[in-house]
Amino acid sequence: MPDDEEDVMKRIFQGKISISLPEKPLTDFKPWHRPRKHYLRLKQWCHEAAKLIDSLGLKDGDELRYLGLPGEDLLDLWVLRGVCERAKVRLRYLGFDSSRRSASINLATHKVNSNDFIHPSSLILGDSLQSLLKEGSLGLSRADANAPYDIINLDLCDSVVDQAVPESYPNLEVVRALCDLQRQRRGRPWLLFLTTRVLKDGISEDALKRMFSCIIENIKSAADFPETLEKQLGISPGTIENATSVEEFDDEKWMGCHTLAFAKWLLIYLVKMQCSVRLLDSYVYNVVKTRKDMVSLGFLIEPVRLAGSDPSGMTVGLLPGTVQAIDEAALACAMVSQVSRMSDLDGMMEMEPEIFASFIEKKAKLLETVGYDPDAFRAWAAN
Repeated sequence: MPDDEEDVMKRIFQGKISISLPEKPLTDFKPWHRPRKHYLRLKQWCHEAAKLIDSLGLKDGDELRYLGLPGEDLLDLWVLRGVCERAKVRLRYLGFDSSRRSASINLATHKVNSNDFIHPSSLILGDSLQSLLKEGSLGLSRADANAPYDIINLDLCDSVVDQAVPESYPNLEVVRALCDLQRQRRGRPWLLFLTTRVLKDGISEDALKRMFSCIIENIKSAADFPETLEKQLGISPGTIENATSVEEFDDEKWMGCHTLAFAKWLLIYLVKMQCSVRLLDSYVYNVVKTRKDMVSLGFLIEPVRLAGSDPSGMTVGLLPGTVQAIDEAALACAMVSQVSRMSDLDGMMEMEPEIFASFIEKKAKLLETVGYDPDAFRAWAAN
């Protein structure tokens, strides 16, 4: 096998491993093992995936195409496989994971793939998500070959506006690249999930103005938007227009502004490509205990099917000759309302201990499947 071909094969995780369980159950639990994360998997990602399957009318033997960052335990794939199995559709996934893999994680991949409802072309690449920005990369080639996707799930550990170098936003560039890919290929609704840190560090005055420019556009042009902004989020339009530093916002208001800024950026970008964007039920929670600094967002993106008109009248067409334009201002106001209703996931778990306990149990059973000690997890999660 030529060296370059061998290198390509090494970067595609094949999952051909021994099926024996680890000698000793795993007890090295990580932040993504917490019950709240499993709540998001089931109540946000799987809930919306099931609704999308229904709305698309997918039936026996159809595919649900998914691009994401499944993590070393592949827990996202396990729960989505369950959704697909109930709907009798096949999950065809493309995962990105440049981290090193242990034998137990290889076992998880083998087990999750050992099911008729996982498409045999599913694979995990040993590339980072940023490989999508490199022309000729394996990541971009595979993403293009598998497109379009029903669901794209970007579960980031860092911020969507993290800057690798000044004036550079690689995570945001990835979102844009995937949106471009989808718009070229996708004519039906699809889901975008984004988990991102909401930080103040590294947000310069220039970056702040760039982020807020999408909001300011609506403040100046949409009659109902300024009032909605102040009423729903408690933020005056002037505060947004005149802001020079993130330190002018307390943590709660910064969470709202940051989330709205990204949602509005996505809306403005996709409206120009004839897509409507709706923010779905979303959640905030803590990484640093003293403040809410993580948000899990869901978006429903619906391409608008446009039909031209034949001035001669000789053809009628399969679609109406006129299609109502997307009302960007109305969608923007709806986004403000959705941001104001984001659920405090940690608060909910604390106030409703029965929910917390039920998700400890659900997660313990799933982790046992991939080689973890369920009793050790119960003790860890309870504390």
